[in-house]
Order: sequence, then C-alpha cells, then structure tokens
Amino acid sequence: MFILLNNLSKILKQKKGDIIKVYKNIFLLIFISTIVLTDYSNAQVIGKIYTKSTVDNLYGSVVTSVVINTSVLQKLASQSPKYLMFQIIQGKLVVLDSKRNVIYTNGDISAVSASTVFRLFSTSIVDELLKEGNDTETYVEIRNDVLTITNGDETLEQSGACPPICP
Repeated sequence: MFILLNNLSKILKQKKGDIIKVYKNIFLLIFISTIVLTDYSNAQVIGKIYTKSTVDNLYGSVVTSVVINTSVLQKLASQSPKYLMFQIIQGKLVVLDSKRNVIYTNGDISAVSASTVFRLFSTSIVDELLKEGNDTETYVEIRNDVLTITNGDETLEQSGACPPICP
C-alpha cells in the first residue's frame, strides 16, 4: 500500500501527458484498498470437528459438562444464521447470537457483560456437528480451559474468542 502511494505521488509530479498512468494507479490503489479492507470473516468457517477420542487426547478429559437437547440447539442455530457463541457461567449454559444477545440459558441469566468472553463457532459447523453426531443430546464441555461441543462421537473445537474478535 505504501509503495502504491509513493508511486502515485511520483506520478502526480510528472508531466500532464501521463494522466492515464495517474488514473490507472488511482484505480489500482482503490482496488487494492477495497480488497484489504473487505471483511473476510463472513466467509470463514470458525470451528473444526474431531472425533471424541482425538479431542480427549488433544485437550484432556471433560471438567465441566452441560447438556442441551439437540433439537433445541438446531432451533437456536436457525435464529442466528452466521455464528453462535457459547459459555458455561456458574454451571449454566449460555448461548448468544451473532449480536451477543442471550438466546438460550438453562439458568436465570438474561444478559451478559460485554467483557465476558464467549466461544464463537460458525452456525454452519454447529449444524454439521449435529448431523454427523446424530444424537438427541449435545454436550457443551470445558476441558482444561477449552470449550468443546460434543454430539455422538463427534466433538467441535477451534472456536474464536469474543471478545476480542466479535462479528
């Protein structure tokens, strides 16, 4: 970007006959800026599905686990088409939509602090987990400070942290 700006300033100092070069470089600068500033997070899938045994080896055994009915989780996914965020707070499961609104809790939590870190997954990968796991119950788990979601023999991990990076 700096090189383009530097070249553009040099071209502007040249003869008026080189106006076509100036326009080409301005167009190129705008084009590259648009690419750099485009938010690619919407296209990125956050989360990865592993077998349960692989996750046990990678992250250790489950320390805390909260169950949610799979059909309830599928309904929540339909309410938040891009991302779902999960956290276990005082033993209670809290699920947020893409805008950090509480859309599910099995406790009496109706709002969360903006500084409370939730684990972010793409809704598409949550849906995939539920289909591949094919179980009526889904478990949101904490393993050595790692939040995982297990359905059947499949476990979801590699989430994003929100904050600091939120949609």
